[in-house]
Amino acid sequence: MPRYISLNKNISSAMKSSDTVYLIFSTWNDYSYRTLFNLEYVDEHRTVHQIGQIKIGFKGQSEEVTTFEKMQTQFARLKNNFFSLAESPEFYQKLYACGKELSYEILQDLNCVVVSDKAMNCAREEAVFKKSLLRDVNINTVYGQFKRLVNGLGQLTEFDFRFLRVNHRFSDLYLDFNVVPYSLPPTNIHTIIGRNGLGKTTLLNEMVNSIMKPNAARNAYFEDIYDGRITNKYFSAVISISFSAFDSFTPISDQTDPTLGTCYYYIGLKKPGSVDLAHPIEDINALHEKCAKSVYNCCSEDSKRELWLDAISDLESDTNFRDLNLKDLPYFGAQEIVDECKRRLKSMSSGHAIIFMTISNLIEKLQDKTLILFDEPESHLHPPLLSAFIRALSNLLFKRNGIAIIATHSPVVLQEVPKKCCWVLTRFGEVTNFSRPSIETFAENVGILTKEVFKLEMENSGFHKLLKTKVDEGLGFDEIMREFKNKIGFEGQAILMSMIMLRDRGIKMDAPKGDNHE
Repeated sequence: MPRYISLNKNISSAMKSSDTVYLIFSTWNDYSYRTLFNLEYVDEHRTVHQIGQIKIGFKGQSEEVTTFEKMQTQFARLKNNFFSLAESPEFYQKLYACGKELSYEILQDLNCVVVSDKAMNCAREEAVFKKSLLRDVNINTVYGQFKRLVNGLGQLTEFDFRFLRVNHRFSDLYLDFNVVPYSLPPTNIHTIIGRNGLGKTTLLNEMVNSIMKPNAARNAYFEDIYDGRITNKYFSAVISISFSAFDSFTPISDQTDPTLGTCYYYIGLKKPGSVDLAHPIEDINALHEKCAKSVYNCCSEDSKRELWLDAISDLESDTNFRDLNLKDLPYFGAQEIVDECKRRLKSMSSGHAIIFMTISNLIEKLQDKTLILFDEPESHLHPPLLSAFIRALSNLLFKRNGIAIIATHSPVVLQEVPKKCCWVLTRFGEVTNFSRPSIETFAENVGILTKEVFKLEMENSGFHKLLKTKVDEGLGFDEIMREFKNKIGFEGQAILMSMIMLRDRGIKMDAPKGDNHE
C-alpha cells in the first residue's frame, strides 16, 4: 500500500522514498482556483514514474484557498470531502502501466471521480469541480474514455472510411462508414440492407478481398477519409461470419500471422480455403469441437473470460438463452470445459448454437481495430435473440475498439442502429442504387421499417398482389370488399382505394422490377 506526500515544490530523486506517491503542487491559476498537482510514483526499486497532472478539489472550496493548503502533508488516503480528476488519457494509461491493482488503489485513495461514484456525487455540484477540474475535460469523457483506460482498455478510434467499387458492370458504389466514440445510439455497427439477390454477399466478399487480396480486387477498395487507400496495415484483423450453406463463395484461408499485416479469420459452416467441392461444409462434430476450444481459450485468459461472461449476460436478455445456464462453464476444469461445452451444444437449437459459437469465436479472435463482416445473422435467429445479439456485439466492439458491417434483409437488425449507419441497396435493371433511409431507424417500428426499405417489393408481393389482381379484373371497392367478406384492414382498404383511383385514371401501377444478380 503506497503512502502519499504532498509537496509545494519538487525534491531530488535521491531524497524520495520507495512505494510512495508524490503530489507536487503547481501554482497554476485555473479560473482563480489552484487545484493542479504533478503526480510521481516511486516504486519498490526507487524508480521514479512520471505519471502526469491531476487536479484535486474539496467540498466547499473557495477561490482563496488552495488545495495544497487544505491537504495533509502525508496521508494514507484523502478524506472523503476531497475529489480528483486527471487532465488527460495519458495519465490513466501511464498509471495503469504501473500495475492494474496499484493503479486502481491509487485512484481510490485519491477519490478519483472516474472510479468512485461517492466522490463524483460529492463533486458534481461544486463550483471548483465545474470550473477547474472539468475545464479541459468533458463529463462524457470521464464516463466513457477515462473509465475504459482505468480498466486497461484502449482509446476508441473515430473510424471514418468508405468502400468504393468503381468501373463495375452493375454500377459503382460509394459507401461511407463512420464510428463516433461514445455516441448514443452507438455507431459501431453498420448495415447494408436490401432484398435477396442484390449482391450483398458479393459485396462483403469484395470487402474481404480488398484488404486480404488487393491484387484480385483492384476496382473495389476501402479508403480512409484522411489517409487514402486502406492497406493491410489499417485493421489489425478482419473477421468474416456467414452461416449460409448455399452461397457459392468459398472463404479464403485464415491468415493468423500479425507480422504479415491484417489477420483474417472465418467463422461459419464452410471449410476455409477448401478445394473439396464435394464436401465444402464442416461436419457438426468438427463445429462443436471448434466452438468448445474457443470457449476453453476464452475461459483460460482473465480479460477474455470477463468479455465472454459479459457477452453471455447480454444474450441472456433472451429468456430461452438464459435457460441454457452457460455462465457456469468457466468454473469447470480444463478438459471438463471442452466436454461440457460439446455436451450442451448437442442439446441447443440451431439458432442458440450459432449465436454461442459466433460470440465465443469472436471473443477468442477479437483484437483492437478489428473489422467484422457478418452476412445475414437473421438466417437462424428469432427476433428477440437477434436483437440481443446485436446489442452484445455492439458492447463487444466498444470494449475492443472495433466496427461491424452487417449485410441483412431484416428490419429487426435495422431497428438496432441509427439511420446514419444504414445503407439501403436497390436495383432497377442493371443499375444498383444506394441511399440512406429517409426516416430514423433506431428503435423504430418494424412494420414501418419494412415499408421504408422494401416498399417496391411489397407492392408486387403479398396482399398487395392479391388486391391488385382484383383491381385489374375491373371490380369496384364495394365488390372487392364483399369478395373478401370485409376482412381487409384499414391500411389495405386505403391501398385498395388508391389502386382503384389509379386504374380509373389510366395510370399504370406496376413498380419497376429488379433482376436477380448475386
